[in-house]
Amino acid sequence: MFLRIFKSNQPIVILLLPFVLLAIWLPGFFLNYLQLFVFDHHTGVFYGIFSNLSVNNIVFTKLIALVIILFIGFSLVRLNTKFFFISRRTQLPAFLYLLIVSSFVPLQRFNSVLISVIILIYIIERVFDSYKYNGIAYHYFDSALMVSISSLFYINSIYFITFLWIGLILFRSYKWREWVFTIIGLGLPYLMIIFYYYFFDKDITLFHQRLREGFINDSFFIKHNLYFKLFAAFVCFLLIITSGYMIRHYNTKKVQSRKIFSFFLLIFIISILFYFLIPSFGMEILFIIAIPLSFLFSHYFMLAKLNWINNVLFSLLVTGVFFICYYDKLLHFINLF
Repeated sequence: MFLRIFKSNQPIVILLLPFVLLAIWLPGFFLNYLQLFVFDHHTGVFYGIFSNLSVNNIVFTKLIALVIILFIGFSLVRLNTKFFFISRRTQLPAFLYLLIVSSFVPLQRFNSVLISVIILIYIIERVFDSYKYNGIAYHYFDSALMVSISSLFYINSIYFITFLWIGLILFRSYKWREWVFTIIGLGLPYLMIIFYYYFFDKDITLFHQRLREGFINDSFFIKHNLYFKLFAAFVCFLLIITSGYMIRHYNTKKVQSRKIFSFFLLIFIISILFYFLIPSFGMEILFIIAIPLSFLFSHYFMLAKLNWINNVLFSLLVTGVFFICYYDKLLHFINLF
């Protein structure tokens, strides 16, 4: 039933999404504390503007995050509408994105990573636009510039530059100037900040210290409950199924669609490597890996047969997220009896 409703492209689905997201997040509005992460203690240079907002007003910070996540979800739908790599118009990428990122309850709030994800989607669109672009593609200069600006909010997003290099390999023939543009664009905002400090005779030590701490500090250890671990295992199981389906149908797709799905695959793999190999990355990486997952899962549920197995898989995905968010309330209700 869930799958039949949400795989359609009817306007009712767009109207349902905010209510579904609010229903998932509702228990979090009654908490009187927020889980802090590395990005709260070692913020980007610009994120200090929002740091008090993100930790001092629980209800407001959650409402702002709800709006941003809905915007991100609909931006993913727009990507598919523009480049049509799933080959059907659907709201599923938005729905699946909000499900995946909502599965980790401590991240159900405004944070610096959300700003970076908005910028990342812009970068992805610019990379896709560069395909078959005649002449020098300046897409990679402004994309690298946006990566650098993003790192001023969430320091670890500086590593998004690797996504641009993947785009250059997949979508462009070799032009050395385009590679150089990524370096220039990446360094320009930092050069401007350094120039500002020296021109106005300000102490640059604090800026240097903030960057250093943001890159070298380990992420906090967070103990995951059993239900989140089970949900993560189910997502991995679903990843195997959907990847197998993609492999079987990969050669039937247009060249551009194949490149796009290859790009998302590499984003997913590299993001996982970031999480395990770079100490400063924590569970906030979920906001990044949810992008390729939402498209891969959408591809499967849109194009595979609408049978009872796929209905069960989709229903388990939906109910699993709701259970994670509500199990404390359910236990309290059970204990009353």
